[in-house]
Amino acid sequence: MRLRVTQHLYQHADAERGVIVIDPRSGECHAMNTSAATVWAALSAGDGFEGAVTVLQDRYPTESVERVRHDVAMLIEDMLQAGLITIEERDRTAGVRMASRPAGVPGPVGMLFLLLAVTLLALPFRVPHGLVRTVHRRGGKPLSSAQAERIVRSVRRAAARLPVRAACLEVSLASVLWAACKHRRLDWCLGVLFDPYSFHAWVETEGRRIETSEETLSEPSHYRVISI
Repeated sequence: MRLRVTQHLYQHADAERGVIVIDPRSGECHAMNTSAATVWAALSAGDGFEGAVTVLQDRYPTESVERVRHDVAMLIEDMLQAGLITIEERDRTAGVRMASRPAGVPGPVGMLFLLLAVTLLALPFRVPHGLVRTVHRRGGKPLSSAQAERIVRSVRRAAARLPVRAACLEVSLASVLWAACKHRRLDWCLGVLFDPYSFHAWVETEGRRIETSEETLSEPSHYRVISI
């Protein structure tokens, strides 16, 4: 796969802190930690996906190759979405299959379930609530944490492209419905914080909370009120 770093980007590298990349076209600033900076350097040097995997594996020899490949693929997906890198046209099909869209997480599917969730949440809440309860009564093994993260990540990206508001409630419901169509289970959770007063929705599986909004990762955990 041939990946090309987008031209006209400004960057500042620090050996201990990583890399800061600024896109003058959008005015966006992207901060990369040292691991991401290692991949970025490999891509800038023209090493491509496999070269980036090799470099990162050398940096973290105790990590499995499968984990490193997964992390590099997800990082490349982020870079593609941000416009920091592009795939050369002759390799576009293979490249998107390998890195831009990890297996099992096709972008159009995430948008489909997000639109379904938005539609359901426009109805009285008892409708989506009852639907999720019905789906869960039919059984199904819990979705693995890794699969849940991929689904939530895909739906979040779809939400960013949607012209109407789609926040944690819509993203979490879409993720639960997607898992149900795989005959797998994700728990739909709604919670609250008291100071400041706020609501939040997320999904859980295998006893682990999978956040549906990146903004909440650095905030206190909401108290679970509903778990379906």
